Amino acid sequence: MFPVSNSEGPQSKFQKIYEDILVGTSQPQVFTSDSDQLTLHTGKRKSTIPKKRSSTKIVPSINMTGRDENQPLLKVGQNTLSYVQLMTLEKSVNAVDRNCLRSFDETFQVGKLCDNIINSYLWQLTSRYNHVIHADTSVGYRIQHGEDVGQLWENVKKNEKSYAFIPWKSNGQYWVMIAINIKERKLLYLDPNQTDDIDKTQYIYEAKEFINRSLS
Repeated sequence: MFPVSNSEGPQSKFQKIYEDILVGTSQPQVFTSDSDQLTLHTGKRKSTIPKKRSSTKIVPSINMTGRDENQPLLKVGQNTLSYVQLMTLEKSVNAVDRNCLRSFDETFQVGKLCDNIINSYLWQLTSRYNHVIHADTSVGYRIQHGEDVGQLWENVKKNEKSYAFIPWKSNGQYWVMIAINIKERKLLYLDPNQTDDIDKTQYIYEAKEFINRSLS
């Protein structure tokens, strides 16, 4: 069985880790990079973007005039991300840009990360590190609603893995992470806001039962 621990950390850390997605490390990709610039490929066109960015800005400045800001801009694994979705990674957006983004997606909000953002990061993580496995966001939803998710990681040599991550949406509608230390059989509930979620105990119990089945 998995004991439970808590770990704290500001939401900015959860946002900052996605920056690597933008520097061309995913395959197939829309962005490529060299030491001085990023190149954005859109069909037959390509645009050059200076690589140097403000330390507080995550998404490079891209001229989106005449483009649908909900169209796929970046592909990471099986996940596609639009400009609107990428802009949720920023710490702040000025009023003009915010109104423009909301004209394409009225639910836009800085820090409100969509499923594809979360799944893209976890895909990057497991592609880069062989000792890590993850479940996509749909698994957390299904566990929370009491649905059967079957045997996860069925074709994975779990004895060769050290960590597993399951993204989870709390009652406050922001993301937390359930992290499993496979070798020590410990479960960590990583809540960046350290809120008192009244359903947290029940969710952890459900996740623990599911994980024990999946890792057996």
